[in-house]
Order: sequence, then C-alpha cells, then structure tokens
Amino acid sequence: ARRASVVFLRIASLPNSACSSGTPASAGLHEWRRYALLWTLFGVAAITLYQPSLHIGLLSDDFVLVEWARRGEFMPASWPFVRPMQLLLWSTILDGVPSRNDLVLLHGLNVVFHSTNAVLVAALARQQLLPWHVSAVAGTIFLVYPTSVEPIVWPSAFADILLSTLLLSA
Repeated sequence: ARRASVVFLRIASLPNSACSSGTPASAGLHEWRRYALLWTLFGVAAITLYQPSLHIGLLSDDFVLVEWARRGEFMPASWPFVRPMQLLLWSTILDGVPSRNDLVLLHGLNVVFHSTNAVLVAALARQQLLPWHVSAVAGTIFLVYPTSVEPIVWPSAFADILLSTLLLSA
C-alpha cells in the first residue's frame, strides 16, 4: 500500500494540462456523468467481488475499535495507533445499530471506499489525458486486482483505505 501511495503521489504531481479554462460547461457535465456511471458500475462490481467478505465477522482489533467507536473514545491514551477519523466515522455509522450488524456495515464501508478509490484512479488517469477507455481499465485493474485484499476485508484496515482515498483525492 505504501508503494502504491508513492506511485500515486508521483503521478498526481505531474504537470496537469487537463484543466483548461476553455472547456465548455457541457463537457464538464458530461465528464461528471461518466464518473457517476463508473462509480455505480465499480460499486456493483466491488459488492459482487467482495460480497463474501461481508460475512467474515469482526477480526482481532475490530472488537476493541468497535467498542471505542460506540463509547466515543476517538483517541484512547492506552493505544499507540491513533485513528480518530476512522473511529468517528464508525461511531456515526454504528450509532443505534445492533452489534450483530457491525460486521456487514464495517466490511461494506471498506468495499464502498475501495470502489470509490478505483474511480479516483480512473479520474487520475483521465487527468493525465489518457482516453476514457484506458482510464476505466486502470480503475478496473485497481478494483479487481488489489495488491493486498487485507484492507478490503478487514474493517480495522479502513484507515489504509481512507488514506488512499485522501491521497487520490488530493
């Protein structure tokens, strides 16, 4: 994941000639429609591909982190790994949800963010002036061939997926 982040940062830092002020507004709307369609397609594909992970259950750190999220402890003093954004998001999602549904919601969150990252990879490729079909293939490869499936199937690894989302968005 670290190597991929470095590669994405290097690509993102390349000169951007795709943002021209002379682009008509209708072309921008057309691009957003394509991204919306791509996000929908990638979302369906991700749910289909990673559906078995929705029922794995909570693993190792998940139990502790879920309890902290439910109690609103976003930066416990006894824990060396700080994940306040993850715990805040989990707290919001799990508010009022019976604990038996934790696993589906938290695993589903990872899958949805992974598919969003695939769209962001396609957007990054598009920003580098690659044709739409090539950009879509780049996103598809990211979606179906992650370098590691651990972040997608392990709820506690959501911090890694969120980091990727923030890096790709930047």
